[in-house]
Amino acid sequence: MVIIGEQLRHAREIQGRSIEDISAVTRINRKFLDDLEHGRIPNLPMTYVRALIKSYAQEVGLDGIELLKCIDQPQPETEAVVDGHSSAVETPVSSPIEGAMSNGGEPEKGKRHQGKVLVLLSILLLMGFVISIVWLKREREVQPARETSFSEVIKEQESKFTPRAQMADSLPPKRPGIKNAPRPDSLTLEGIASDTVWVHMVIDSAKTTEHTLPPLYRMHWKAKKSFLVSVGNAAGVSFTLNGYKLGQLGTSRKPVKNVALSFENLAKLNQAKEQTHDGQH
Repeated sequence: MVIIGEQLRHAREIQGRSIEDISAVTRINRKFLDDLEHGRIPNLPMTYVRALIKSYAQEVGLDGIELLKCIDQPQPETEAVVDGHSSAVETPVSSPIEGAMSNGGEPEKGKRHQGKVLVLLSILLLMGFVISIVWLKREREVQPARETSFSEVIKEQESKFTPRAQMADSLPPKRPGIKNAPRPDSLTLEGIASDTVWVHMVIDSAKTTEHTLPPLYRMHWKAKKSFLVSVGNAAGVSFTLNGYKLGQLGTSRKPVKNVALSFENLAKLNQAKEQTHDGQH
């Protein structure tokens, strides 16, 4: 994280921009940006941290994907500080033969040293085995992000209209001359965040945008045909499509990917609303 922070700060300073400028453009909390520049990991889930780094890097002209590789690389060897400078310290491991020779060639001491080495290796192997089991168990417990079709959300909305729609079936048919509402020429999606949430939006299968929305932040998107929505925290943001309140895409903080919003979904909501209107009359 220190290397990533130095590169982000250096790129920002070269452009003559302040950290407040970056915060205003990316809509990322200034404290989170300050933590990143000083090599500190913000107190957020790692998914959000990676999204913050990527957004910051793109704003200052860096490759966010390359920066994120620094997080995934293995840690370097232990470093020791000598006179203000760090230097790698390698811990030598003596072989059983060298141990025996350093003690005047006494074979008995060499055997004891070899036995200690074998015991140490056995302990390390056992610890590695236990850690592997614990890690695999946690991996199984963590559910991956699920890909959701909008049909699940639409069913929940339609269920609100079901009792009244059944009443409408028993009423006389509509009077001649009544037509359905005309189809709008565009889609408008509104999102209101209740928590810090990462939102990935694909508009009309062409334009892609990413945002990190702070709590109580409101944002609008417009499309001609469709949206494809992914969020890092399903319960962290509520959506409204052309005036129809869809609510949250999930009840948990787990990520949800590729929720499709289109005119077909809007037509279903409009049809359910008309059935409810007819049932009331």
